[in-house]
Amino acid sequence: MVTTELKTYQVLSYKHNGRIHRIWHSSSLVKRTDSYIALANNSTLIEESDGRVWQSRDPAVTIFLKDEWFNVICMLRPGGIYYYCNIASPFIEKDNTIMYIDYDLDLSLSPSNHIKVLDEIEFYQNAYDMEYPPKIDIITKSTLLKVMDKLKKREFPFDDQHVVECYQLLKEY
Repeated sequence: MVTTELKTYQVLSYKHNGRIHRIWHSSSLVKRTDSYIALANNSTLIEESDGRVWQSRDPAVTIFLKDEWFNVICMLRPGGIYYYCNIASPFIEKDNTIMYIDYDLDLSLSPSNHIKVLDEIEFYQNAYDMEYPPKIDIITKSTLLKVMDKLKKREFPFDDQHVVECYQLLKEY
């Protein structure tokens, strides 16, 4: 379903220990289906856990998949769409807020189809420091492999046409 009215959300990313990791202050709901929601923004304020506040420089669509252990930020840049995938808990929606736990491991996909795994050292350090249970280790690593396969095949949500369509919905408001 495409939304008929613009609804603004705040996105809260937590770490496993319950501390806030990052806050996106304003994104608009542009699409909701039975399997995902898509939020879009064009330069939103982002607050880091250390208090630093900055503004995103690129238009973006963020896709939160229901019951999946990842979400995707799709940045629309002049050279094409860059995908940044967070390995993270399934999201929770409450009022106008989206919340999830960031499990450090990330993947990026450039328009030239270059895939890169990011933050592996941070994952292992936080797994030790925050005592991730074995279940989290299994889920995050299997999700990483699943996402790698989707990236290679450019399967949803790593689909440029879908991202452009979602961003266009924001522009139409």
